[in-house]
Amino acid sequence: MALRKERLPETRVRIFEDHGWLCHLCKQPIDPKLRTPHPSAATLDHVVPLARGGRDWIANIRPAHLRCNRRKGRGPLARGDRYYPV
Repeated sequence: MALRKERLPETRVRIFEDHGWLCHLCKQPIDPKLRTPHPSAATLDHVVPLARGGRDWIANIRPAHLRCNRRKGRGPLARGDRYYPV
């Protein structure tokens, strides 16, 4: 299912809830009360970035802290990579 045009707040919350409000990059809890630009704010990360041919599908989207998502940038995770909060 493509998300770009229908990424409703309910869809975003469902993605976070399905993953237990854990950042898929650092494995630490995400506080749903924090908003950007707070570095620990909740964001959605494309596992395979759109810039590298990833799709805007639920299967390619995971929760991430803003700082972890920015650190990852456009690069996909290498096998075994983990990102830790600063």
